[in-house]
Amino acid sequence: MPDQFKFIPPNAPDFMVVPDPHVCVILDISHDTLRRLDQRGEGPAWVQLSTRRRGRTIGAIREFLQKRSGVGPTITANNPAINGTSS
Repeated sequence: MPDQFKFIPPNAPDFMVVPDPHVCVILDISHDTLRRLDQRGEGPAWVQLSTRRRGRTIGAIREFLQKRSGVGPTITANNPAINGTSS
């Protein structure tokens, strides 16, 4: 998987949809782990892209990361933990 999918682009709008294989890279989890999170209702909200493909919005991924990390009330695109930049 190309490095560009490892982090959420800083200017990515919350409504942008990322396919599940790329979501797994962004979250650094396996597809099986993402599936198990979905089965428990704990994964980021998903969008049906076609009969066989699902994706997640950038907003849902950010919300998931916020809940899992316990970081303040909002996570912005300027957060190095999300966009891969250093301060």
